[in-house]
Amino acid sequence: MPLFNIHAEDELIWRYNNNGSYNIKSFYHAIMNNIIDNDHLKVPGPWMTIWKLKKSPKRKHFVWRFLRGYLPTRKRLIKHGIECPTHCPFFSTNIENDWHLFVLYVV
Repeated sequence: MPLFNIHAEDELIWRYNNNGSYNIKSFYHAIMNNIIDNDHLKVPGPWMTIWKLKKSPKRKHFVWRFLRGYLPTRKRLIKHGIECPTHCPFFSTNIENDWHLFVLYVV
């Protein structure tokens, strides 16, 4: 069997993006469209609606983190092994969590 005498370098190609380069957006779409089988990463929610909002990327990311439960509240930091006081610095009787930050402050 004849072999071609080509001395080409190998290169990494991400097959889920048209230009072959990896980015988070292409990975996210591959997961959400069931191209990549990672059911444990899929959580029901209005995720595509959030990303389509006409708001700054910072605000959309914040809303996404809040709805997914990824904000670094004191309760969550302690759960992940970071030592800090559990109570809110403004209302020392309340444990700082998502509910406390966004509901109790408004009331």
